[in-house]
Amino acid sequence: MADWRTWKKGRKTTWHWNEFDGSGSREGIITEVHEDHAIMEADGMHLWIDDDTAEMFS
Repeated sequence: MADWRTWKKGRKTTWHWNEFDGSGSREGIITEVHEDHAIMEADGMHLWIDDDTAEMFS
């Protein structure tokens, strides 16, 4: 699992997903880092990163 707690604002990050109808990835930037979560912005989306979702990010 990615240790998102060490990430800094501005870090380039990749979101990976696997769904029943396909898989993919998007590159984005960490825009917020808090004690319990971080936010990545990619293609106009704001993606929540925490202990439950960290495996989707690198």
